Amino acid sequence: MEALSNLSQLPQQIGAFLWRQKASLMLLLPITLVCMLLLAPVGDLRGWLLTSILPRSLPPQWSVDFADLSLRPGFPIAVRLSELDLVAPQLPRIKVGRLTYSPSILQSALNKLPLGHLDVEDLFGGQAEVSLKMRDKLDVEGALTALPLGQVIRDFSPYPIPLEGQLNANIKGSIDPKTFIPLINAELSSSALNMGSTTVSGFTLPQLKFSSLTGKLAFDGQRLTLTDVGLGSEQDGLNSKINGDVTLSPGRFALNLSFNLRISNAMMSELERGKVTSLLSLIDTCKKPTATGRVYNFRVRFSGLPSLPECTGG
Repeated sequence: MEALSNLSQLPQQIGAFLWRQKASLMLLLPITLVCMLLLAPVGDLRGWLLTSILPRSLPPQWSVDFADLSLRPGFPIAVRLSELDLVAPQLPRIKVGRLTYSPSILQSALNKLPLGHLDVEDLFGGQAEVSLKMRDKLDVEGALTALPLGQVIRDFSPYPIPLEGQLNANIKGSIDPKTFIPLINAELSSSALNMGSTTVSGFTLPQLKFSSLTGKLAFDGQRLTLTDVGLGSEQDGLNSKINGDVTLSPGRFALNLSFNLRISNAMMSELERGKVTSLLSLIDTCKKPTATGRVYNFRVRFSGLPSLPECTGG
């Protein structure tokens, strides 16, 4: 969970960094454009940025590398970096195929911040775009497209979860320039998801297929709130809907989640063969039989010490 807690602090770290370095970043943009137009043919602009500019601008122990820097003509002019490699403390290495920054020159000049539009290609194999505008707060709007869940889980999760599929998200939020605390909302959707058979501590989960992943997330810098996050549908052998919140503040991990879990009779037979039904005995009192299977409504709480699931009304 340490990686998740560290990841939750990334927006706040980035916001603080942008605000502290706004003068340097605003100076860097015109210098970079002038150098690309006038000096790039006879100099090593990439080397100059990597050795002289970025080490003084990045937060401590952060490093960045890229293979190539180019200027994309048009309106507005855009700066493009290819094969970007970002290393930050206690986070997995983040690699990006290509990043294109189209500055909003007037807003950037008025607010002394590098505002505009970012297009990110090949982020873990998916795509992302982010728009940054300044009003009372730094407004953030963006989208993730076809982000491969399997690759993200392998990079960020300490647990081997063989889940494959593509995630999409529409994101809106803001960052307070005084506290750097983000308020982010995301609406999720996905392609069909597949989870391969896996064995954990003697229990074997069968191969699972989910028609979709949907729901809403909200993050305030310390707490992640889940609203109607649904995995699968009633046509799938197993599906669930989750509501609640997860605390991801530094040094503390806690959760309070309510589950609506539906399992078909055919899937129960698969779970019995893998001895998984012994785990379901923990929530057996929460079971309600249906014509096609059974439904479990329960809540899981954790704050330092684990506790048994509690039945809910559903």
